Amino acid sequence: MAVGASRSCLYIAITYAQQRMAVGPKGESDTPIFAYQLQQNALVPLLARSISLGLLHVMCKDIYQSPKGWEDEVLSLCCIDKTLNTWNLERVASVCRERCGGQGYLSVNKFGDYLAIAHAGLTAEGDNRVLMVKICKDMQTNINKKGHKLPQMTMCPFR
Repeated sequence: MAVGASRSCLYIAITYAQQRMAVGPKGESDTPIFAYQLQQNALVPLLARSISLGLLHVMCKDIYQSPKGWEDEVLSLCCIDKTLNTWNLERVASVCRERCGGQGYLSVNKFGDYLAIAHAGLTAEGDNRVLMVKICKDMQTNINKKGHKLPQMTMCPFR
């Protein structure tokens, strides 16, 4: 739900920003507010993060359906997916509502509903912070007792 709600929030906010006109270089209301860096800097990073987390969600679903080789990590991956996507939805819904100004408070835009979904998701199946502690404990258990190794940073530019 969080992945789809994030997409919906961003679609609404970006569409609104492309249609809502503001004063442009000519002094007339002929420039979409999405042309302004302030609007882009607020929405584009959220779009990029939401796309990335959507890909994480698809990966977790694939691993859950066929967990061979991932038996020790599948639960942690699902917990990571849940926490990151619900935290992301909370941020996306709040920022998108703000970026739409007064229009963002209209019930037709559903930002209030999406915030409610985010808050429900933050506490469903355990509070996100508690789940992150569990993930760390599971990782330590896998390293200490099952001989797993930490992932190598093969693509880090600072290596």
